[in-house]
Amino acid sequence: MPLSEKKVFVFDFDGTLVDSNKIKKDAFFQLTDNEQFNLILEKTHSKMPEVSRFILLRNVLEQMKHDDIQSEVDRLCSLYGSLVEEKTIACTEMPGAIELLKHLGQKKVNIYLSSNTPEISLKKIIYKRGWDQYFKCLYGSPRNKSETIKLISKNENLSDSSRIVVLGDGESDKLSAESICCDFVDVNSVSLVDVLKELRNV
Repeated sequence: MPLSEKKVFVFDFDGTLVDSNKIKKDAFFQLTDNEQFNLILEKTHSKMPEVSRFILLRNVLEQMKHDDIQSEVDRLCSLYGSLVEEKTIACTEMPGAIELLKHLGQKKVNIYLSSNTPEISLKKIIYKRGWDQYFKCLYGSPRNKSETIKLISKNENLSDSSRIVVLGDGESDKLSAESICCDFVDVNSVSLVDVLKELRNV
C-alpha cells in the first residue's frame, strides 16, 4: 500500500526525527571515569544499542556485581537524563522532519511517537521543541515499541494494519512493525525527504 493511503504514521524519535544518537551514546561515557564500568558499558552497548537506559545500566552494574544495583541505577539514570535532555531539546532535526510532520498534519492521518526515551522526559523534550502539536500521542519507556504499536493499533480500531506505517532507524522499530504486520520505512535507507517527496507527488 502506498504511503499516501496510510492512516497512521508512527515515528521513532532519536535518529529519525532528531540527530541525537551520538548525544545519547556519548552521555553514557560521561557518567563516570571508572575504567571497568566504561569497558563493560562499551561491550554491552554494542550488543544492545536500543534498550532503555535503565536496562542498559542495570545490565552493566550486574556484570560488575555492584553492591546496591537499584540505587545506583536510579542515580546514574538521573545523571544521564540531566546530561542528554537539554542537548536533545536543542539538537538539529533530521532533514525533512518538520516539513513532513507539517505535511501530514494537513492530511487526515494520525501521527504518533514511539521511543525508548522515558515517557516523561520524551514529553518534556517534545513540548520544549514545540512539536507537541503534531502528535496524537507520545509513547516512551518503560513500554517497549512492540507494546506501543499494538496499543496504537487497538486504539485506532483499524481492521487492516496495512493502513499503519512505522518510520525508524533501528531494529526495535522494524520488529514493532512486524509484530502487527504493518509496513516499515527504514530511514537509514529512505530519508524523510524522500518520504515527503513521495507524498507530495501523489
